[in-house]
Amino acid sequence: MRDIFVVLNFALSLWFLLTVNLSKQIEQVGSKLRKDNFVAEKGIQLVAHSPLKRARQTAEGMLGCVTSRPSVTLEEDISSAGKRAATVNRIVELPALAERTPIEILPINHDAYTSRIAGFEKWLREQPEDVIAIVGHSQYFKNMLGLSFKFGNCDVWEVRFDPSISICQRSVRTDVITMERKEKLAKIKEKFERSRKSPISFDESSCGSEASNFDDLDLPRGWSNLTKLYGYNKTDDR
Repeated sequence: MRDIFVVLNFALSLWFLLTVNLSKQIEQVGSKLRKDNFVAEKGIQLVAHSPLKRARQTAEGMLGCVTSRPSVTLEEDISSAGKRAATVNRIVELPALAERTPIEILPINHDAYTSRIAGFEKWLREQPEDVIAIVGHSQYFKNMLGLSFKFGNCDVWEVRFDPSISICQRSVRTDVITMERKEKLAKIKEKFERSRKSPISFDESSCGSEASNFDDLDLPRGWSNLTKLYGYNKTDDR
């Protein structure tokens, strides 16, 4: 059984709205991690992050770990020089961790997306390290873990992963489609029930947005024991 620490940067759909506050969120949660000596105390051996710029900056700012990009200037990406915490053995950048794109939402491209998730889980099974930190995106993790809610910006979650469980793209595809259908049905049901009680329009963004009872969640394909460790608190910045 492996301990996986999931670190969230911004979902792609929120970049343009929240980029101004990203450094503030990274600094707040990152300072908590540094105060607790999180990377060393948890024994993190490997850090894997998405290739997207905000994920790279989140990995550097919160974990002190990011791969270098010699061909990219600091003006283009402030994380391009690379960085590694003293207690971490390896850092890798994984294209498979990139956020779900608008094109991948289309049914014709659904297999490409679920293949990326399956490819990441296969990669995870093959790594020799037992304690790994993953820096990625909310929609991706939501689909991979079969959740009805998204993690918050700069959240840190812990989850267990059993590498002995067999994984294939078909099983990932089935799990993602099943969860998305359940979520759509839940939204339709809630919208219908609200329309009967009040003429006020239904805000779909509120459906499934709260992480409740996640300790008891039945996660797919060897994932288990999901626990939230850290998160951004707006009141701490006042």
